[in-house]
Amino acid sequence: MKQFNTSFKVLLLILIFSFLLTTNALGITDEDESFHLYVSGINNIDEAEFDLAIKDFNDAIEITATAPSYYIARSIAYGKTGKYHLGIKDIKKAIELDSQINESYWLLAEYYTKSEKLEKGLKYFDELVSKHPSNPYIYLNRGQLQFYLDAPDKALEDFQKSTQLDSNFKYGYTAQGAIYISKKDYDNAEKVLLKAIAIDKSYPEPYLYLSYVYKEKGDEEKSSQFRQKAIKLKPPLELVDISESLILRGKKVSVKFMTTTLDLVYMRLLTMEQRDLLNLPKKHFIPNAGVGSTTINSESYYALRFEPEVLYKNFGMQLSFKYLLNKDGDLKKEELDHHKIIQRLRIGREYGPALLYIGNMENISIGYGFIVRNYMNRIDEDEQRIGGRFIFQTKRGTIGIEGIINDIENPTFYAGRFYFGKFGKRRTSFLQRFELGFTFATDIDPDLNPDTPDSLTTAGADILMYLGSRQHFSFALFAEGAQIQDYGSGAIGGLLITIGSLNRSDTKFQIFGGIIQKGEDFEPAIFDSFYESEKYRLAETSSINTTSVLIQSRAKSEVGQFYLASFNIKRFFQTNVEYQAFPDVENSSTMSFTMFTLDKSPIDFYAIYIRSQVPDLVGSELEDFNTYIEASLSVPFLKYFKFFIEYKKTYIWDETIPDFLEEERTEPNVVFSHKF
Repeated sequence: MKQFNTSFKVLLLILIFSFLLTTNALGITDEDESFHLYVSGINNIDEAEFDLAIKDFNDAIEITATAPSYYIARSIAYGKTGKYHLGIKDIKKAIELDSQINESYWLLAEYYTKSEKLEKGLKYFDELVSKHPSNPYIYLNRGQLQFYLDAPDKALEDFQKSTQLDSNFKYGYTAQGAIYISKKDYDNAEKVLLKAIAIDKSYPEPYLYLSYVYKEKGDEEKSSQFRQKAIKLKPPLELVDISESLILRGKKVSVKFMTTTLDLVYMRLLTMEQRDLLNLPKKHFIPNAGVGSTTINSESYYALRFEPEVLYKNFGMQLSFKYLLNKDGDLKKEELDHHKIIQRLRIGREYGPALLYIGNMENISIGYGFIVRNYMNRIDEDEQRIGGRFIFQTKRGTIGIEGIINDIENPTFYAGRFYFGKFGKRRTSFLQRFELGFTFATDIDPDLNPDTPDSLTTAGADILMYLGSRQHFSFALFAEGAQIQDYGSGAIGGLLITIGSLNRSDTKFQIFGGIIQKGEDFEPAIFDSFYESEKYRLAETSSINTTSVLIQSRAKSEVGQFYLASFNIKRFFQTNVEYQAFPDVENSSTMSFTMFTLDKSPIDFYAIYIRSQVPDLVGSELEDFNTYIEASLSVPFLKYFKFFIEYKKTYIWDETIPDFLEEERTEPNVVFSHKF
């Protein structure tokens, strides 16, 4: 195997030197470092790694000791491990730093209750009332402790005081309702609970208490209506029995005065992106059954569609049954090939410790895409394959391995990457600020002839170095080099800039600009979207060595540019653009463009455009089989239905030419789509 050329080595040295200079110039603030430790701790709570979470919060507090949310987060980790005394200590510190974080008082009352230190807790809340006499949350939680100490009258006084301070304090009215129910004063209970509902019609607990009130008043119909409303707003309330939770016998009881619990406070601490990870679909079945029509190159079909989808946090599956009938009643059999029916099967998740996936592959990149970029494993629209993909990594992603195969039934193409980095304890440490990766990809039979001993193998290495951030700007350097066995080598390097918050819920703009150094007999991202179809065409129409033609389409050394940009508007819309060109070669470029709506948008829209325009490999211009276009629009109506239209411009292989022909599909459907 040839060694990496000198230009690649020089480029890496320049990038590393730039990294050291930029690190000193930009720096990483203590606030930035402690915040990332804080986020790491939150993620560890999500993974039930509470000891690791406590360690992260300890480090964050050591750097920034004045952030109340860090103490609250650590108190949650302590609470999850039953160390309520330490949790109480942290909450008190958080209150000292900021008395307006009302979640602190809820946690404090809960911890005093769980640790059976009610009298001590009551004494502390008395001190808080004297210091902050106008905060209704303090009276609310002191009242809860009073109630647990079997002093319902004093509890009622505190709850009433909370609503005097804030006439729209729904929690105070709901708590009063619970006290009146315990006293069997159903008229007053009804009065205050209806006030809570008038303030917030989506607050579920008052409905549940009112269902009990109306049941005791003998109005079974109204009781059932309010109970169903409560369950609709908050399904877990179906398991709550109010009659059991309100039995008073001089002992502590488990009345649920408000919705905020340890877990809900924890949720409030998460960023929007982290909440999304926690709220991945659980046990959802979506039938996606529809009727409509399909037009393929001006030929119309009646279409019946059934594409059931199962979504779990660590499991997902989607099948596709499409029955296309022409005017003569003939069925398009290609649509029922099992390769098209099995769309995807997923075990695990991409950002979890493990992922196993089989199904069709579109736009798969390995590493940063210098070797495998936007790869698709199908030959044409009718010749699809079932590929495989896997990811195994540590919980923090410090060490991992990923890989793909193009066809689990007849595998010929393999690619994988091993990566490690981010080992440092703090973000200011060098070990925490870089990641190294090593990529290997090989096609053992590029000419589709098992009797010929040819192969196309590429290996490379990459490095990503985080430089730091200043206000709304974040910076990182990236470089990757690759060597094609028995041929040439090349490298890419550049700077990534993020403008705006790193939080996915915020509007932000990201741009990457880089330089590509292409050595002799080297093709950047040779395993791209059109690799499988390109090699198929060469194998079918050319008698010369396929590998040699693929590599030596442009034999000379060149320097080109590579750009990547993405932009999103909060959680409504995002667009990505990727462009690569070599200006010394006329009409030579690759480009991909995607745009899609996010989860806050009332409609679903997706579009992708990929084009690879390179000089002819075998003597004539490549046709549109190196262009891929797909777009879809989904508009909901009548609650459980949506109007769905999809357009696709792709290609199919014609044996009579032989060559690829363009194929256009337009599919409007009315689909029944509801999550069960």
